[in-house]
Amino acid sequence: MALFFRRTGWVLMSLLCVILAVRTLRYFSDDTSNYFQPDIYIDRIVLLRVHIAAGIVAVLAGPIQFLPAFRNRFRAAHRTLGKVYIVSVLLASLFALMIATTALGGVVSQAGFSAMAICWAGTTMMAYRRIRNRDIIGHKRWMARSFAITFAFVMLRVIFGTLEFGVGLDHVTSFQITAWACWIPNLLIVEYAIRRGRMVRGPQNS
Repeated sequence: MALFFRRTGWVLMSLLCVILAVRTLRYFSDDTSNYFQPDIYIDRIVLLRVHIAAGIVAVLAGPIQFLPAFRNRFRAAHRTLGKVYIVSVLLASLFALMIATTALGGVVSQAGFSAMAICWAGTTMMAYRRIRNRDIIGHKRWMARSFAITFAFVMLRVIFGTLEFGVGLDHVTSFQITAWACWIPNLLIVEYAIRRGRMVRGPQNS
């Protein structure tokens, strides 16, 4: 039963990642009416598009890396895809910092997205450092933390839409909450699973 839920969760996660990737392709269109903040993003369109393109690569590359069958059978591909993921995250987080200052909601949203970008890059670099030191358990744990933040790209849309259209909060307040809620709960859930030994078993200090 546990295996069934893990597989179902992986399929659902992967499906949401694909849907997100397709939906964000609208930012590569010249029709700025489809942008979230068209009056602001049009002046930073290159930064935005690099951030989104790198984010799409990361969110699509991540799920398959967690499949044991893929890692064990296609180790070279796993290593290559891992490098692609790391470079994509570092690019996306760097450009996220550049555009965070324009986030709707002022300093609350800007701080939330800036903190997310820093933690995103930090967890990913920790994962890279662990595997360079041949600490496979530590590498898996830090990659899980990294992808928890990557998945914020999905949760951002889910939470923002729920707060604004489901709960009825105003546009700005919904976005301010989302700036923090789209990634911190993800990270806490993964950390809990790691500490409980439900994700990657091994020493608890990795």
